[in-house]
Amino acid sequence: MTPQRNFVQAVAKAITFNLIFLVGFLASCNGDNPSSGDSGSALNAGREYMMWWNASAYDQIWKQATSQFKTTFGSLQNFQAASEQAKEEYGAQTTLKGERVFDMGSIFQYESVAKYANKSDLASFEWQLDSSNDILSLYVRDLPQEAPSAYLDYQTKTKLRLPFDDEWTVMWGGRSTWENYHADTPNQRFAYDFFVVKNGYFSGDGSQNAQHYAFGKTVVAPGSGVVIAAESSVPDNVPGEENFAQPLGNHVIIDHENGEYSVLAHFQRGSVVVQVGDRVVAGQKLGLCGNSGGSDLPHLHYHIQNTPFPLVNGVVDGEGLPTQFTNYFADGTRISRGEPVRGQRVHP
Repeated sequence: MTPQRNFVQAVAKAITFNLIFLVGFLASCNGDNPSSGDSGSALNAGREYMMWWNASAYDQIWKQATSQFKTTFGSLQNFQAASEQAKEEYGAQTTLKGERVFDMGSIFQYESVAKYANKSDLASFEWQLDSSNDILSLYVRDLPQEAPSAYLDYQTKTKLRLPFDDEWTVMWGGRSTWENYHADTPNQRFAYDFFVVKNGYFSGDGSQNAQHYAFGKTVVAPGSGVVIAAESSVPDNVPGEENFAQPLGNHVIIDHENGEYSVLAHFQRGSVVVQVGDRVVAGQKLGLCGNSGGSDLPHLHYHIQNTPFPLVNGVVDGEGLPTQFTNYFADGTRISRGEPVRGQRVHP
């Protein structure tokens, strides 16, 4: 379940620059690169880089680029060509709507959201910076309108806990498409993607699932109910690849018997330990986090909807419901009932 937006589509044959769950930096975001920067300096650096980009000062950007960034583009000329193509597509920036820095554990991501002359929707330009504020990557993400929902004021009936016991990071979560790329899809309107971060997302070069900290982590039932779907035979993907034919991958769906259905996706192959018809309680083990289905990096996808199955004959079905978890910590603060948002580190 990945946002598909490629900053360099015009030169895709010459440059591979995929947007992968905001972590398209597989060679650099790892446990051997502890962060020594801070959000304030990353904010200032990001503003400067955005200003340079708008002013076509590509040589200045290139001087601040890491070897990874340079390898991605191959040359300053390629980067300039990709940038000019993006400017032709988007047009001039007309209104800055917002900016922020997202602390990803070992690096920072500066994001600038603005209106552009040639686009009806907003767009987010996102600069990934290392601990020295040098540039790891740059990409753009369109921000479509959120899917309409009749459930914006809905209060979750099921008493929910987080679907894990350790600390995880909310990579995608919240009610806007800036916080949550799922939000433009009706049945995933309030969905979550959770990752495990320990000064990065993985050890080594991240090319193997076992190197990712989320892979193999225990996933538990967020609430009590009856299992109505359980799949465990889908192979795990190689990091960077996806299985669009089986978007849920290995998954479990729980009927909470009150009109709410929990969907947990991308389990590790062979790890799901429940079967259809099993009655589960909150906190009961369901399986292990994997990288199956529409997933390009190990993570846990979770959402609640008002119909039993998210796909019926290949067509999206149902509407997503707001998901209020109870009694958890978010960035060290105890939350009695709430909806985690992107960037928060959460645990029971």
